[in-house]
Amino acid sequence: MDAIMKLTLLLVFIAFRCHGMPQIDALSMLESGDNDFAHGRSGEISRYQITKSVWRAHTRLPYSAATNALTAQSVALAVLLEREAAFAARHHRAPSDYEAYTLWNPRAPAETCQRFANLCAK
Repeated sequence: MDAIMKLTLLLVFIAFRCHGMPQIDALSMLESGDNDFAHGRSGEISRYQITKSVWRAHTRLPYSAATNALTAQSVALAVLLEREAAFAARHHRAPSDYEAYTLWNPRAPAETCQRFANLCAK
């Protein structure tokens, strides 16, 4: 992803930001309890539970670098921003926090999506 795209995605994220806990922090809390060394059932790793294929699509760093909190955060943020920007382009509006979590984890139960939305609320 080039620098202009990253800047564009960052600006989209800022425009869509919720007023409570930042989405990236809520994501870390829900996905792993802020555990940098968490492993998911489908092979996801890091506090954001990133799959190897998603990692490789967003960085050339080795997958093992996902255990570094700042590195994982930069990749997770790029993924989330990219998905939110695609949603905004399709629907001509920013996703709600609930929808943002479904963009991250489409198989998440409604209760988890609502918890994410609650964490991001005022």
